[in-house]
Amino acid sequence: MPKRIDRGCGFLSNLKDLVGDSDELVFVFDGKNSIENAIAHLFPRAHHGCCVWHMEKNLIRQYNNASSILLFKRAARTYQTEKFESLMGQLRSVSARAYRYLERAGFPFWSRALFVGQWYNILINNNAEFLNSMLRHACLLPITCLVEYIRHTMQKWFYERRASATVCSTVLSPTMENELRTTFEAGTTLRAHGLTDNLTQVGISNDTDMVDFSENTCTCREFQLNRMLCVHATRAACLIGKSLYDLCSPYYTSEYWKGAYREAIYPVLREVDWIVPTEITGTPIMPSSVRRPPVLFLMFTITVHK
Repeated sequence: MPKRIDRGCGFLSNLKDLVGDSDELVFVFDGKNSIENAIAHLFPRAHHGCCVWHMEKNLIRQYNNASSILLFKRAARTYQTEKFESLMGQLRSVSARAYRYLERAGFPFWSRALFVGQWYNILINNNAEFLNSMLRHACLLPITCLVEYIRHTMQKWFYERRASATVCSTVLSPTMENELRTTFEAGTTLRAHGLTDNLTQVGISNDTDMVDFSENTCTCREFQLNRMLCVHATRAACLIGKSLYDLCSPYYTSEYWKGAYREAIYPVLREVDWIVPTEITGTPIMPSSVRRPPVLFLMFTITVHK
């Protein structure tokens, strides 16, 4: 029997027309099979993972074991595969049933350490959940009123964010600028020893990591997975005089922030001024035979080729 791919296919088809398919595209969603099947069908090159928050809620509902849930949260967020395997071994000894559930879901599907693709630091779909919450009451409105409510809200948000981005004077967005400053300050306590022009050993005593600027990696794996400097990389960069900003992903810069909200969302003209093609006016539109689903049911991060 073929997999069902109907739910969300219309929306995702339009999305594909807009952004295309790419192996740099990552979807993070709530694990629904219908969404997964639609993504796999329409975006065969893209990667997709499950929201860690939804996985945690499933564990609480099905097993409600505090120790296994804590170990899952640590395993999901760790950057190192060795630490992930150690934590999952502990979880299996605490709750074999919870371990089997996570194993069936697929470790690379929710684990930061094993995920195939680049999902930066996006592990949960809070953005979509926030939008669904915001639209909770508006979803009861007639469809035209609902669409206008969404358009008006987006217009307001784009204007406010564009205004904030325009006056930003830092290289990175304010949030990432603060994160970089905190990471840099933490890195000042570490010792750094240069090995080659690109290799630097950073740490204290036997607890050290290797930073390689030829590939922009660190053995802690945070540098390459988040595309943002870890404490070891900031210390190594200072040792050899590299710019910290040059080592951050361009997606964290204020220029990309400004670009995200550069376009304006315009109001809909008065209905009497509409020019509607005859192929639209002549198309009968029948009432929906099914209950209208929530407007937003997934969150996705998009990275595009430079």
